[in-house]
Amino acid sequence: MHILKINSLFFLPAIFFIFSATTLAEEKNYIKAVTYFGSAWPINYWNSQHKNTESDFSEIKADGFNAVILVVPWGEFQPQVKPAAFNQIAFDRLGDVCRAAKAHGLQFYMRVSYLWDMYPGAQQPHLERTKALFSHDKLMPAWKQYLQRLNATTQGCADGAFISWEDFWHMIPLAASPKTLKESAFLSAQTGFDAWAKKHAEPHFRSKHAATRKRLGAFPFPARNSPDFRLVFQWFDDILANRLLPAAAENISNISMEVRVDDDPIYDGKRIVEWYSHKKTYKIPSSPFVMTYWAPAMGAQNKGEVEPAKKVQDRFSFMQKKIKKETSNKIFIDQFLFSDNTPSAAKNATVDPKEMSAFIQNMAKPLVEHTSGYALWGARNYEASIVFNGAFSLDTLGWIFSNRTSITPADPDFLAKLPQGSTISQAIPVAQDHFRAASETVTLRFLAQGPGIVAVTYAGTTKTEQVSAGSQAIQMVFPRSHSDATLSFTSQSGTVQLTDIYLFSYTQQFGVRDPSGNPLAHLADIRTLNQSIDTLTAKPTRLLAGDQTLQRASGVFASENDNTKWFAWAGPEVHARIFTEAPHITVQGFMKTSVFKHSKGCNLEAYVNGKKILSKKYISDEPIDLKVPVTPPYVGTLVDLKLTSSCKMTPTKRLKGKDARTLSFILNEISTQPTK
Repeated sequence: MHILKINSLFFLPAIFFIFSATTLAEEKNYIKAVTYFGSAWPINYWNSQHKNTESDFSEIKADGFNAVILVVPWGEFQPQVKPAAFNQIAFDRLGDVCRAAKAHGLQFYMRVSYLWDMYPGAQQPHLERTKALFSHDKLMPAWKQYLQRLNATTQGCADGAFISWEDFWHMIPLAASPKTLKESAFLSAQTGFDAWAKKHAEPHFRSKHAATRKRLGAFPFPARNSPDFRLVFQWFDDILANRLLPAAAENISNISMEVRVDDDPIYDGKRIVEWYSHKKTYKIPSSPFVMTYWAPAMGAQNKGEVEPAKKVQDRFSFMQKKIKKETSNKIFIDQFLFSDNTPSAAKNATVDPKEMSAFIQNMAKPLVEHTSGYALWGARNYEASIVFNGAFSLDTLGWIFSNRTSITPADPDFLAKLPQGSTISQAIPVAQDHFRAASETVTLRFLAQGPGIVAVTYAGTTKTEQVSAGSQAIQMVFPRSHSDATLSFTSQSGTVQLTDIYLFSYTQQFGVRDPSGNPLAHLADIRTLNQSIDTLTAKPTRLLAGDQTLQRASGVFASENDNTKWFAWAGPEVHARIFTEAPHITVQGFMKTSVFKHSKGCNLEAYVNGKKILSKKYISDEPIDLKVPVTPPYVGTLVDLKLTSSCKMTPTKRLKGKDARTLSFILNEISTQPTK
């Protein structure tokens, strides 16, 4: 997310049974998802107007997607934690949206314990609440009740859920913030780091700070420029993977975690001495998936470079292979950010705009090769409005209505009715505008109907507008507020009715659809990507060089014909996804060892779903005719077949010409069809 860069009991055995059924059942299709915000954005979706959910889901389905992700903020759904109290309207809306998704043939996933919301009067909001949950168990009972209620509300229509490292990452800069040892020791004790370090820190750290702990009562946090700061990352990973995720898995079905796949620098003074990997969090026992994120900036220098599509695509594949080495879970990229205009990402590496369309369309093969799902962080551009309940679908909640003002239902809308001389207003905390540093102005947009005159005041500036009898869109620009402010509307003449109020300083742009759903430049590219994924993830039982289906496998080059048969050079690593109709996979081709000049011959190895099944050595030129066994649980399912060879050669290095392929062996066919 871009902000950082943003009652029934279910017993444990039942939840594990649900998970086991999921993993043993036939694998679902590749997940192509969007994180859905309706006409709002993640922070105020649940208090926005939901009138277009059905048509939005039809649009999402038509664009080739088969799933939606909803962010579910803890604070808005459970405003009070001591004692626990729930926002029943939010839960009712969640159930409605979940069932609507199911009715439209869309899988439904939830990002739970989302950090941000605007719910008025929430107890221990935002950072304060997640800090408390991370630090100790006092809020654990309330958190579990929130998860249990989500589980009950979405039972029968939800396909999974996940928590995210992003919603707790603020603990890292917090740990690095103390200016003195006394402050550091106090914060360490408060957040639970001291108790963790007492059990888990290396002996040298405990010995080094023993005197400080005796004097101040707690181990201090290591300084950010100290090599010992790796302990803070270890603490963070341990709390997420071994405390919070297991607790969540006891209370909500099929829950995963979005893990941090960026490595973090470890310093010795100003010098980087190593990079810390969060790889110990990548194994998720409570879900088939490990959730991740991706953007072109990952692995780049991020000095504003504009890069060729091929370079970015290669880096994507490298990153996914790196992740797969540390987990047996399937990778689901819940934030696939091919483009990102977030102000904090201004210096990040980007794909060359001239190659962006081709880049998006050509990502089908690496996505299918390395992952089991991807999701756009919103299919529509969104305006980051800082108004709560701007369409009045929650009646007057969040607003102050003066004398004679009221809410008038106007199906499917709700209108705030302001007779002459009346006012409605809403307090806007400055912290509610997460993008306030990006602009010196804010845009106000709303629908109004009169006739009359409306005066709008924000942060001490007042503007007026003549409103006609029919509904009209009005837009105004105000100076940005540098402190808490109030937004107010007053009817100076006549009766004025208002709805759909947005106040924003930033628009998140994806280039797929605009906030109203109108097509933008990359809609056709996304549709092509989704169609290509469907083609690649069909359930083929036979891949042939002769009909070009062999090229669905990665690592296979264009088919050729020598006037006797079709063939394709491949290697040094081939990944094929194939549906098994028989207890073996037949691989036919040719190993031309003579071109490699290896005295010890060439080894060809076969893996099924990551497990090595067989290996064969070829000493001389001879046909490849392998029967790769498939164990009974995988017969009748899609499996991943990997072929690797110890021999490889690049023609340009052996012969004159421009053939830069890396060649290892020849393939004619990969088949799982039963022998007739």
